[in-house]
Amino acid sequence: MTISRTLPVLLLALLGSAQALAADEYKAQKQRYERYMERPSLYMRHRGRVNFAKTRDVRALSILMKSYARPEVPKDQVQYLLASICSDHFEAPPHAKAFRALRRKHAKPRDAWLWYRTLAVEHKNEGPLELIAALQSKRAGTLRAAALLALATTGDENTLPVLLRLLADLPAKPFDRALLLEAAAEVLWIERKQRSKQPWRDAAARLIPYMDDRATQERTKLAIARRLARVWHADKHPLTAEPWLARLEHRPSKTPPPPEDDRYGPRGGPVFLGLEGSGGRVVYVLDLSDSMLTPLTGKEIEDLKKTPAAGPLPRTPVVTGPSKKAANGDPKRDPGKQPPAKDDAVARLPWPLIKTRFDAARAFLKLSLRGLRPGQMFSVVTFGSEAAPLAATPGLRRATSDNVEKAIAELERIVAGPPRSGRPHGTLRGYTNMHGGLHRAFKVRTKGLVKEHEYVDERTFANGADTVFLLSDGEPTWDDWPMRDTLDPDNKPGDPETGAVTAGQKATFYGPYAIASWLLDDLRRLNLFRHVEVHCIGLGEYDPRLLEAIAYVGKGRFRRIGGD
Repeated sequence: MTISRTLPVLLLALLGSAQALAADEYKAQKQRYERYMERPSLYMRHRGRVNFAKTRDVRALSILMKSYARPEVPKDQVQYLLASICSDHFEAPPHAKAFRALRRKHAKPRDAWLWYRTLAVEHKNEGPLELIAALQSKRAGTLRAAALLALATTGDENTLPVLLRLLADLPAKPFDRALLLEAAAEVLWIERKQRSKQPWRDAAARLIPYMDDRATQERTKLAIARRLARVWHADKHPLTAEPWLARLEHRPSKTPPPPEDDRYGPRGGPVFLGLEGSGGRVVYVLDLSDSMLTPLTGKEIEDLKKTPAAGPLPRTPVVTGPSKKAANGDPKRDPGKQPPAKDDAVARLPWPLIKTRFDAARAFLKLSLRGLRPGQMFSVVTFGSEAAPLAATPGLRRATSDNVEKAIAELERIVAGPPRSGRPHGTLRGYTNMHGGLHRAFKVRTKGLVKEHEYVDERTFANGADTVFLLSDGEPTWDDWPMRDTLDPDNKPGDPETGAVTAGQKATFYGPYAIASWLLDDLRRLNLFRHVEVHCIGLGEYDPRLLEAIAYVGKGRFRRIGGD
């Protein structure tokens, strides 16, 4: 009797002790977080936020949400990082309620990334009601498109019926209408495994005719065509409804193929190192880090010389090099497929003068620029430690002979600095700020760069890039927010490019986007509504997984030069 009465008391005492311990641990974590928030570098403040979020304590979420409301510089990037950090680590029912309160307080177009990330958490805990309510509201098109895309990522069976209702009642504002039409095409791509089923077919049959609507902008037609082409593994991107309806209805198309000189015809898109884009507003993002002065290997030169003529390459990663051989010693080829045509222009390049990675990148970029047609537009963004467009292309420029030659002349003026410690081949522009290069590509428009919120800026949608080519020889080692700071015990300061360790109690820290996972997270944000096609070329010590992931986010191609 005594024992049975004592047990509940002991259990309560133990429970109280555990709760006190949890409170002490939270207090310690909060104090650590507050110390990190006093650090000068964005990297350390980001580290503090991630560690604090790992507590998954609703009190920590409340504090991080206050940071979203009052972010420090760079304000927009801090808010994007916070939206991702919080949605990654807070997934329980109490968190969903907190997210809903945060969303309702922050409901401007620039908050679309917050809506996209947190609505999925709310759906996980409470079902689709909030998502559907957001879609059916009269809010900005960015927020409604974010809700639609978030719903599609959940795998909810309501996605296609909701999409069908949405397409029957589009908003009148042109920008909002375009956002939702393009998001609808993305949903069809996400739900592509359902394409033989009636709900998918009904949604596609409702969306496709908008391609013939005079109110539908060309960039929206292109976004729809790109998604449909990937669904049906098509090489062409016609911007009219009939060819796609024919595919949907399993019948021959009544529309003749586009002429040879059509923008979206067989030789319509920009071509860089054998990869062909499907748009006409292209930004080249070129790595000018010091390692680009590394001499080319024999294998890399061999692969570069095999660059095919203009034409779409397979959607899987492209690996050039020796082909597999049949039993008789002849190269194996897929039945019915012809080998890629050789490019005479590549054969005519001054190969004796192409000795380094930079030499090759510049030679092929010049070739691509001179292959553009006057109706197309282009810009060249270079990145080392810093990223910026060429002076000749501060924004997108018409591909006239004059504009092209000005850009080429500027490329020719880039010369290597002398060798120094850790840089035996000389210096170019420093570290590998890959995020900065990609970020500028999404900021570029006809009149310079947009300052912030480029992923929802209406003028950048209308006047920005629709195609990006990224060439890099290494992993990201830098971003736009470096800052001197004190070292943590686990930090090993050194040269980001070579890995050489240096001594000292302080170091210059890069920001979060030198970390591949955060670079990819921000690229997903940048391209959430823009639907820019991103192609990647790897040369040297690149990370194939990262470049392939970047190409996947951009629904583009990835080509390896000299890779295994």
